Amino acid sequence: MMTKKDVGFIAAICKSKERLLVGGEKFSRMIEADSAEDAFRILRESGFGGEAEASGARDYEKLIAAETENLNLFLREYAPNEKYAEALLLANDFHNADGAVRAAHGFGDRKSLTEEGYYPLPEIEKAAQGNRAELPAELLSAIREANGAFENGTASGARIGTIFLNACYRRKLAICPDKTLKKAIVAEIDGKNVSVALRLKNRRQDEGRYLGGGSLTREELSLLEEKDGRKIRSAFLYSPLRDLVFTGIDEIERNVPLVSFEREAESAYLKTLKEKKYETEGAIPFLLYAEYKRNELKNVRVVMAGMLCGASKEKIRGRLREGYDG
Repeated sequence: MMTKKDVGFIAAICKSKERLLVGGEKFSRMIEADSAEDAFRILRESGFGGEAEASGARDYEKLIAAETENLNLFLREYAPNEKYAEALLLANDFHNADGAVRAAHGFGDRKSLTEEGYYPLPEIEKAAQGNRAELPAELLSAIREANGAFENGTASGARIGTIFLNACYRRKLAICPDKTLKKAIVAEIDGKNVSVALRLKNRRQDEGRYLGGGSLTREELSLLEEKDGRKIRSAFLYSPLRDLVFTGIDEIERNVPLVSFEREAESAYLKTLKEKKYETEGAIPFLLYAEYKRNELKNVRVVMAGMLCGASKEKIRGRLREGYDG
């Protein structure tokens, strides 16, 4: 079992590691580079990817894989206690359970699985195949529900994905060790639910699509589904979700892709944690560093993929997620 660690020591480690992150200034230099290879050199000069072998810009995923592995090792070693480690690694477990169930029914294979999360991957694969496994109730329940959907012919990609995502958030909220992390998780759920509501073409499609555990009421989600800008702006004028909702409805009214909205929605978790960024006690430095790093990985992918396919600098910059800004 993981022993409780000194949070002061963990905070010092995290603060020192923050200085090694690829921040906004470095990403700007990459985006302004003349070519993807030049952007890749800037990335490598920052130390991103460590000793991972990569011959050029098209190998950027190898660097991301190396950094992801190192991050997961860091989370296991420096989490203040077991609950923090589990909360931050659970997403991998539920992703792998999703992939393992699909593979068990002939849809995909092990290539869809990612790095092991908090629970052993062999146990997850055993459960997906209908065998007894030592896993938390939420994970086992989701596996049984997904297997049942395949067996009775009601499975769809969206339904299976929602089963596991819902169960993942139930588990996170059940074990959440502090109020700040819980607030961030709820903000993340809200962002995903607003996205579902605004993207619905047919309101009958919403069945089973929303995630539990968020702060939005069913009435508020129904209002968002209507996409009536006047009513929505009035209802959300004083809501903590005002900026997110207003960004989405503005892009819908202008008939443009929901790029800015998605950036806001996917950044909600980190923005919530950053409200406490000047706190140096407790688990906040650990939680902040972990999410800074995760968003760094996403932003590296956004920049390198965009540069390689010739996307405009404006489009690349517009897709960057909230990140480390010093």
